[in-house]
Amino acid sequence: MAVTSAITTPIALILIRNILISEVGWSATGQWQAVWKISEVYLAIITMALSTYYLPQLASLKSGVEIRWEINKTARVILPVVIILALLVYLLRDVAIFLLFTSDFQPARDLFSVQLVGDVIKILAWLYAFPMLARGATRWFVFSEIFFSTTFVLISWIMISHLGVNGANWGYLLNYILYFIFVYGNLKRIINQDKQ
Repeated sequence: MAVTSAITTPIALILIRNILISEVGWSATGQWQAVWKISEVYLAIITMALSTYYLPQLASLKSGVEIRWEINKTARVILPVVIILALLVYLLRDVAIFLLFTSDFQPARDLFSVQLVGDVIKILAWLYAFPMLARGATRWFVFSEIFFSTTFVLISWIMISHLGVNGANWGYLLNYILYFIFVYGNLKRIINQDKQ
């Protein structure tokens, strides 16, 4: 499962970056990459918390009712934190650009809003996806990683052709909405499947 994640996500990002370079040029692609990196850094804090507490907690639970209860309990704590962090990043985006990049990256400030909404949906989706890891649902996990990395590239490609650089952020948001629908809709099957 770790190998799948380590391969699919970077390949998807490389493909999207190449699409951006060919469609909007190096400068706009750099703006998108800057926003993506800021997003990665603050989400790493949440991901570390989920891996340290949430994943072992899910792995220790037996019934579907307990797992759903744990997801809902964790969501009530994590989602407000993610929303607050996303709002802080949005409000301090000019400061972050000033501190981390040159003035050439100032136009990146217009790319944050959709990206940050996508971040919130991503964490919500991950809360429902973590049972795949906790239950050892290898086939579910590998399928979802490959499928949604592919749709991320395809949706981004379509959106970039219509919206320019911001299309990559819309592709990210729309893809994670689809991913959330997938994991939420299949949670019962994921929880009840035998370990593979």
